[in-house]
Amino acid sequence: FKDHEIRNIDFQNEIHDLNPSEERYAIFDTAYTTEMLGRIEKCLNAILAGNTTEAVSCMKSVLDYAAGYLQPDTLFTRQHALVQLNTFIISRLCLTSVHPAYIFKQANAMNLRIRSTTSINTLRQLPLEMARKYSFLVKNHTYGNYSGVVRDCVNYINQNLCEDLSLSALAKIHKKNPSYLSNLFRKEVGETLSNYVIKQRIQESLRYFNTTRISVAEIAELVGFQDFAYFSKQFKKIVGVSPREYKKMLDK
Repeated sequence: FKDHEIRNIDFQNEIHDLNPSEERYAIFDTAYTTEMLGRIEKCLNAILAGNTTEAVSCMKSVLDYAAGYLQPDTLFTRQHALVQLNTFIISRLCLTSVHPAYIFKQANAMNLRIRSTTSINTLRQLPLEMARKYSFLVKNHTYGNYSGVVRDCVNYINQNLCEDLSLSALAKIHKKNPSYLSNLFRKEVGETLSNYVIKQRIQESLRYFNTTRISVAEIAELVGFQDFAYFSKQFKKIVGVSPREYKKMLDK
């Protein structure tokens, strides 16, 4: 080793790429982190309460406070941050009484939306859409006050709208007496089981009308109506116009 000289290196005098005193790092102090977590928690509480207006307002507050966080502000960093935010929200939703099937269906749709969006401006608005969609999800699918039997029944109906959802069929599936199930459902939900099924099927048909171009007859079949005339009658009763009239309005 006589040809090698041992030197003392003063690392304090070296030039490093990372300068902890730079403003973009200095902002991440305890006060900043505490404030940010508080705003996020407030937004999550609004989402979990199904309060859409409050959830959107709180999400705007989070975005305003986080301005400058994403450096550099690129498509990749935006997408990565939104996927993390989406995962964080659904992790909290899984602790609620909302059925996981609804949560992950919405989560997968949101992740697909994030990854397929190529506009940074559009990505900047997606957190607000998250707040709206997830708060609506909670509002429409929280059955905390229902008994286990009715909750299971409602979940089965909503996930199997094209199947046989008659009282006798549901009673057999859930191993309950038809009369008992009918009375319990009406007591807890506030309407008859058959009326609930019809409303859910019409609601699902509206989703098909608004997101696809398939025919009215196909939509009726997809949501469980075997009798097209009956579908038209129930659709007009609930929506106010016939299915064909509704489709014409959308096609204009």
